[in-house]
Amino acid sequence: MGQLPEFDELGEDFDSYLEWFECWLTANEVPDGKRVYVVLAVLGPTVYGFLESLTAPMKLLDMSYIQLTETLSRHYKLKLILIAEHFCFYHWNQEEGETLADYIITLKHLANTCEFGQFLDDALQDQFICGLHGESYHKWVLSEKDLTFKSACDIVLALELTWKETRELARHTKSPRSVVHQVIHMPGAKEHSR
Repeated sequence: MGQLPEFDELGEDFDSYLEWFECWLTANEVPDGKRVYVVLAVLGPTVYGFLESLTAPMKLLDMSYIQLTETLSRHYKLKLILIAEHFCFYHWNQEEGETLADYIITLKHLANTCEFGQFLDDALQDQFICGLHGESYHKWVLSEKDLTFKSACDIVLALELTWKETRELARHTKSPRSVVHQVIHMPGAKEHSR
């Protein structure tokens, strides 16, 4: 099922790559005994050489799949400064022209590294509302009782869709008054004067 691209250490998160890679292994029914060879093959020569020096004097082929992937995961896991991650999260606002769906995805992505734990929903809800572009959204969500992140998203996404459809209808609908008073000039017709 498809060919595996090499891991790109500059452009990819290793844990995300590993999760995708393990899905590929399962879908292709790769037996456990061959997983070490497959993971070493998809690392590419640069990462392979680096891993050799990282695990020396142990030989890579003598290591288990779990040992190899845990070593790589530990190495590539960014040492995040939690307060810096919170700073980025709490200072992210919806940008002008950014759809609400994209704004929600960005907030969820930023929250992944914040370790909010049981407060995740509250943090997402608060920043979602505070960072919304446009006061008209605030009026609707702030009047809601027992608001959650999901319900705030549902309300605002519904409003966005309603306003978009209303604008679209208004654009395609002429008012009756403009049609009644519209002057139509027929080609070749004489104009009457009083």
